[in-house]
Amino acid sequence: MLRRFVEFIQQQHLFDPSQEVLLAISGGRDSVVMGELMRRAGYRFAVAHCNFHLRPGACDRDEQFVRLWAEEAGVVCHVLQVDTQRLAAQHHRGIEEEARAQRYSFFFSLMAQYGYACVATAHHRDDSVETFFLNLFRGTGLAGLHGIRPRTAQGVVRPMLCFSRAEIDDFVAREGLRFVEDATNSEAIYRRNRIRLQLMPLLRDMYPEVDSVMAANIERLAEVEQVYRGAVADCRRRLLTPMQAEWPFADVQLDETVWEAGQDGALPAEVESDAWVWRLQLDELARLQPARTLLYELLSPFGFALSVVDDLLAAPRREPGRRFFSPTHCLEMGRDFLYVVPRSRLRPSTGQEATVADRDGKHAAAVPSQVWWGEASVRDVAALQRALRQAPSWLLCVDAETLALPLDFRTWRDGDSFVPFGMKGRKLLSDLFVDRKLCRWQKDAVRLLCDARERIVWVVGLRGDNRFRVSDATRRVRLVSLRHPRAIPAAVHAALSDRSVAFSELHDGVEVLSATVISTPEV
Repeated sequence: MLRRFVEFIQQQHLFDPSQEVLLAISGGRDSVVMGELMRRAGYRFAVAHCNFHLRPGACDRDEQFVRLWAEEAGVVCHVLQVDTQRLAAQHHRGIEEEARAQRYSFFFSLMAQYGYACVATAHHRDDSVETFFLNLFRGTGLAGLHGIRPRTAQGVVRPMLCFSRAEIDDFVAREGLRFVEDATNSEAIYRRNRIRLQLMPLLRDMYPEVDSVMAANIERLAEVEQVYRGAVADCRRRLLTPMQAEWPFADVQLDETVWEAGQDGALPAEVESDAWVWRLQLDELARLQPARTLLYELLSPFGFALSVVDDLLAAPRREPGRRFFSPTHCLEMGRDFLYVVPRSRLRPSTGQEATVADRDGKHAAAVPSQVWWGEASVRDVAALQRALRQAPSWLLCVDAETLALPLDFRTWRDGDSFVPFGMKGRKLLSDLFVDRKLCRWQKDAVRLLCDARERIVWVVGLRGDNRFRVSDATRRVRLVSLRHPRAIPAAVHAALSDRSVAFSELHDGVEVLSATVISTPEV
């Protein structure tokens, strides 16, 4: 047993002998055997135990047993005391689900606090087979059929998977090990218990070799899943294109190492934030085979259920603007693309437009993530006007005397209009959006820079208002930039009379006190 235990840890690369491991010890036979094997193998470890207070008297007995076991082994013992029933009612979860959530939250916090390499649980081969049937009858994808894996991306390891329950029982009897028995393990209340107590004995009677056969099947399914995951990852790299969620909505090229950082079919952590929108080309989507399975794999990391995929596939091919929702994202049909948009990026409902003043509200995202502004005197207004004709769309330069301060950002409202640069008449923002062929989520992302008189100064990144243009009479200008001030064209700086321009950065609607000073180039 000890030799197989050590070999399994080495073969599966569960942890290095020099590392300290956190053992989840309940006091039952499985976890006690794991602790005994860890001790005999000479590994460094500490113990974690959870007292869920679900069995009056028995839970306290189990805790006391684990504390004494850890003391005899000469290791640290961490104990969690939790009122599981109260928290389950508070979080609207089942008892088992709440206990699992509290257990792993406790383990991961200990890992972070004390630097344990991983947390080891005592799941064995029979547990893996039971999990297979539990997932099979519940309804699952391929991932649910590989049973319990030796390790997870979160740092959970299962060094006992190389043993069956019968082998563990024999070891306990042979070595005379003490343990505490959870009476609920023999009650056919929970589904897992019923599989263990009723289904598995029936299968063993029908197929005596069922345990070894199922273990081999689970191993083969795990290998098949690796191939499957590789194909899905390749499909994801080929079809999912990240875009900036803010104007200019440009595509972003991701380094290959970023993609490789994602594990277990999830998106890489670097690209999970709400700064990104993902798009899938509809023509490529139509060629997916099998469409339902692959589309689900592409969308499930964003929280979309299989039912949403079915609704999407049943929807008319071209229905721009139609939306489907997950708890965190919105799936929007465009003319040529399917967009996956963070829900935090959607436009607030009517009457809830966001402004800089709304600092503690949920609409604070109305402020573009990067904004710098500063003021300067004009040396050569004609040269400045020429430079602005070639200026990038992320830069706004207006006559400072025409503004009513303070300036403020907000989302747009139905009926908003402005005087586009170069024109004299007013234009509805909705007409500008049509001219620019913006899809629905892009319209939601549009922000307006307004002055204190609620006049639109800039449809950010798209068009400035002609009422604030730099004219022949302009003597002082206000510069607003969505890029670092050092990126502002030299020709613009050269037309200013100030030797240097101090830019304040706007962060979460508040001007940062430390300014960025950009020197004006020599003329």
